[in-house]
This record gives sequence, C-alpha cells and structure tokens, in this order.
Amino acid sequence: MKSFFSILLTIAMVFSLFPSALSATVFATDSVTEEVDLDSVYAVMEKIEAIGNVTIHSGNRIKEARAAYDDLTDSQKELVENFSILTDAEATISEYYIEASNKDYAAVFDATVQYLSELGTPCVGSVGGEWMVLCLTRSEHECPEAYYENVITYVNENINDKNQLHRAKSTDNSRVILALTSAGYDVTNVDGHNLLLGLSDMNYLKKQGVNGPIWALIAFDSYGYEIPENDNPDTQATREEIISYILEKQLPDGGWSIYGQASDPDMTGMAIVALAPYYHTNPDVAGAIETALDCLSNLQHENGGFGSIDGSCVESCAQVIVALTALGIDPETEERLIKNDISVVDALCIYAVDGGGFEHMPGSGFNGMATEQGGYALVSYLRFLEGKTALYDMTDVTIFNEESSEDADNDEAWEDEPEVETPDIWEEEMAEEDLEAEEETTIEASNNGQTDVSSEDFSSNTSNDTPQPTDAEKFQPTEKNPEEAPSETKEITVENENAPEVTNLTFADVKPTDWYYESVKYVSENNLMQGTDTGFEPNSKMTRAMLVTALYRMKKAEKTEAIHNFSDVPEGLWYTDAVRWAVKNHIVNGVSETKFMPEQEVTREQMALMFWRYAKLQGMDVSTVSDLTRYTDANDISNWALDAFQWANALSLLQGTDETTLSPKDTATRAQVATIMMRFFQIAAN
Repeated sequence: MKSFFSILLTIAMVFSLFPSALSATVFATDSVTEEVDLDSVYAVMEKIEAIGNVTIHSGNRIKEARAAYDDLTDSQKELVENFSILTDAEATISEYYIEASNKDYAAVFDATVQYLSELGTPCVGSVGGEWMVLCLTRSEHECPEAYYENVITYVNENINDKNQLHRAKSTDNSRVILALTSAGYDVTNVDGHNLLLGLSDMNYLKKQGVNGPIWALIAFDSYGYEIPENDNPDTQATREEIISYILEKQLPDGGWSIYGQASDPDMTGMAIVALAPYYHTNPDVAGAIETALDCLSNLQHENGGFGSIDGSCVESCAQVIVALTALGIDPETEERLIKNDISVVDALCIYAVDGGGFEHMPGSGFNGMATEQGGYALVSYLRFLEGKTALYDMTDVTIFNEESSEDADNDEAWEDEPEVETPDIWEEEMAEEDLEAEEETTIEASNNGQTDVSSEDFSSNTSNDTPQPTDAEKFQPTEKNPEEAPSETKEITVENENAPEVTNLTFADVKPTDWYYESVKYVSENNLMQGTDTGFEPNSKMTRAMLVTALYRMKKAEKTEAIHNFSDVPEGLWYTDAVRWAVKNHIVNGVSETKFMPEQEVTREQMALMFWRYAKLQGMDVSTVSDLTRYTDANDISNWALDAFQWANALSLLQGTDETTLSPKDTATRAQVATIMMRFFQIAAN
C-alpha cells in the first residue's frame, strides 16, 4: 500500500509541475509511441452532448458533431465515450427527414387558405392586412369589399401631399398597391390619390435601404405600371436606377441583407423576386441572380429550411419559395436547394399547425405573420404548378376603373391588371418612426430581417397606426426576423438629410469578427448605449442604471421633474433623469422606498420585465406568448416575470441559453443587451 500511494503522489506532482500533461495522453505499442490531443476529444464530446433531444431542426448540430468526430485520429476516436449518442441522433433524424419529405403541401395549403378566408375583413397593415388579401386573391378567393373601404379610410388618414402613406416607409405604399392590384382596384385613384406617385422619389425609396427599392420595383412591375413623374427631376425614380441600386447592394457572398455583410435568405429572396422580370434581358441581373441562388444553397439548413435572426423559420422559407417560382424554378426539384432529400417546400410544411396556419419557429405555436407568409408561399408554388402567372405578376388580373366603366355595356367593366407580390416580414422593419421627434433616423439595410432584421430605429414609437385583424391575439408579429446574432456591418443613414454616413466603430474591444459587432454598432450609432473609459466592455455585466438609461434614450423621452426618494440616485449623474422617467412610467421600481441600487446587475428575467413594461408603455400588444414548458428550468422564472418572459421568448428577444435552458437568474452582459435592443427595435417598427 505504501508503494501504491507513493506512485499516486508522484503522478500528482508531475501534473502539478506540468499541467499541460492533462491535455494529452500517450499510447504505446510494440513499435510506436503516439501522443493523443485530449482537448480535441473533449471538444467533440461537447458537440455531441450539445445535440440534445433530436428534432427535425437538429440537423446542423448533428452535422457539426459528425464533422468534428471525423477529423479526429483513430486513437482519438477510441476515446470519444458518447459516440453512440451521435449515431443514434443520426438514425433518428434520418427518420424525421423521410417524414418531412412526404409532407402533403396541398392539404396544408387548403387548410391555411380556408382558415384565412374565415377571418373576416382584412385591415390595412403588415399582419392581418395586405398579405392576407394576397393569399386570398391569388388563390382565386374573394377579397371582402369592406377591405377597400378600410383602405380608403387609412389612405385619407395617413397620406401626405406627396402621396406617401408614411414619411419614411415607402413599403407602406408598395404593400397596399400590391394588395389593391391583386383585388382588381385602381391604385392610381384611391379616393383621388395616386399611390404610385408616392414611390416616384428615389431618395424616399432609399430611406429603407435596399428594402424600399426592392418593394417599389415589385409594385411597379406587378402590373407594368409606369413610374409617375416626380416634382423634383433630380430624385426621379426609374426602373434602371432602382435595378442598379439593388445590384450595388449585393454582398460579396452573393446575397442581400437588411444590414451588414452576411447575406440573409429573406432579403435575398425578395431581391431575386424584384429582379426576376429582367433575368432574361439583362446580363448583369442574370449573373447576380445565379450568384444569389448559389448563396441560398449555402445558407440552406440541413432540414431544407432557411432562417435569419433567430434560426430556421417559416418566413425565410416563404421568401425563397416565392423567389424560385418567380424565376420559373420548381423548388421541389431544384438540386441546389434540396438537403437530405428535403426541399424548401417540405421544410415550410414542417411548421404547419392543425386547423390551418403556421407557427413561426418550432414549438412557438400559431402565428399570424407566419400563417400569411407561409400561405402566400404555397399559393405561389401552386400557381407555378398550374402554369399561372407568378405571385406578383398580376397581369392576369382585371382592374376596374371609372374610365372602363363608362365605355362598357354595364357598370361592371374591368381592365387587365398585373399581379402583386407579397411583401415580407422585413418590409416594415426597415423604416424608423419617431412621431414625437423632429428628426427621424432610418436604417438602411440590405437583409430577415428579416428582419428583419430589418433594421429599425427604436425611436419608432411602437404605436399601432393600423387596425388589427378580428382575432388580433393570433395575428401579432413575431420577430425572426432579425435578425439571430447579428453578423454583418449595418449601413445606417439618418433621415436628417445633412447627416453623414455611419463610420466603423472605434471601440478597441469590439472587432468586426465579434458576434455582437453589429449590435454594438447599432446601439452606439443610435445613441442607446455608449462606451466607457476603457471601450464598450461587451462582456461586462449590465446594471439597472445602464438599462433604464438605454430605454430612456430609446423612448427619446423628455426630462421629467418627477420626485423620487432614492438616496443612491443623486442629482446630476448620467442616469438620474432616466431613473426618474423609468419609475414614473412603471418601467422599474426601487428595491426599497429609499434605494434604487443603480449598480445592481440585471438578470435575464428582470430584463424581460423591463422590456415588457416598455412595450406596454409604447402601446404594443403583448398578448403573444410562448409555451415555456419545453425548457427544463422554466419553473425557475419568478411569478412576477413569467408573463414578460413568455412574451420576450415568443418574440425571440430572449431565447434559451441552449435548447432546453432559459437561465432566468443569470445576469446579462452589455453585448447581450445590445443584441436584444436591436431585435426589439425591429419588432417595434412593426
């Protein structure tokens, strides 16, 4: 025994003197001594462990774990103790793939359109409005006549002297033009207003970055509309200029993005749709589209789907389907866009819910935006199969106008009118609204976004300026969009026309390769969060003072003289006014009647509550919630934060720290909060 303990002591001394010995082991054979790197073995085992419960959406993790395992040497592979978990996962997901490839998209389509047709009269808006109309009209269902009455009311309440429905978002005009065209209404005379004229100013279109020109071109080409003359010839929009602008915004990897330098499938799909009519006549367009299709192939997930900010989702799949059918390509047979025998149409149907409609993401439950976009994607595909015009090629529609009615034998004469393409979730995220400020900041983006994100300004007071659909609880936007930890360099312009373009960040501790780079840039350029004496400090913990100050700046609230009794919030500090505002508006309370604790670190559940209360202050609907039972630590959420956490999770503001864990008590870093603020901005813009 004495000898045995002596050996153990010797080994311990060796490891204490040479800690690097822990990362390697030695295998001896008759003729060879091989040193094995254990760090690589442990890394592979961690990737296998991270697979977790296998679902149809686990393919990327399984593929990553398999690739890492295959890179090991034979000796290293023998040390991977959980290899059977990987093989079992591969077998399970193969069964899911087979099931997904056999989805009945026709049945999903029938159930979804039937559901939408029973909702009643559409409103004017990005959810429960024009995309719902598009689903109905392009599937040859009737659009309720009362919808046109809603449009007239909306137009008269919102249009300006330039025939623009929104001072910064040209996509409002484009969206309504597409819906009215698809329903056979004259867009040049909506109670005396020409909605096309609102899209004739190129500078106005570019306020939403590439998003505005994309949707303007889709709207103009939906029925071969001529672009009206603008009062200012210097800013006259033309098809040539719009196409050139879209091509300029194509990224090095072949796609387009709401912002940054990494392509987003949503914006890439939309750009392809806009350029599709010119594919056979413009060599530059043809080359750009072919490169974009290769980009989409690289972006496609192992389950055949696509995703932007928060992972694989319906909306991203929908935009790709519409893009392919606009080009006359069958998404069920295009080899570049099939993974594991699963097409993007199959992937879309994975999200179908019983009774008609779609969920936004796996397990998130029915979602109105997802239902409309998934619905019109299937309409687009079925029109393709039936040899009809594309979703946004509305030249098969008959347009009614007063002139034709006078020349006809009866009062119901019609003229042919083109088809409109349905705008995406990102369409509205690209514009910034601040109805209280004299200057507006709009984010010029090229991804979704979609999705946006599309990029938006949080100052866009989230007031709902459009009526909600009948079952408003279901039709609330859910961000996907967004954008996923942002990875691109966002291009921002300030609506103050004299403002310079945004420059790169100067924080020494934030590099372009960091996952939070775009988020930090966003909050910094929009003056939501600023740096410290030593940089941005992305990994430092967020404090109560920091967060209320960021929300205060987001609101662009005026200074309040509200009285507080907090002894630890003296006059004149950088967060004093923000604390006053936050307490007055019930965003946050003190920890006691006399203490605010400004330097206390904020937990994830506290952060959820503050954003939830801010959303309510802005008039946002917070009824959309997620079922959190799939997370093993959901019971750890405090009762006072449960509603807020369910809402934040449903909108992808706060996702799990992994597939099964929410970590509500964990503190948040400044980088994490910056990312959430950017996501919230995008959601608020809708």
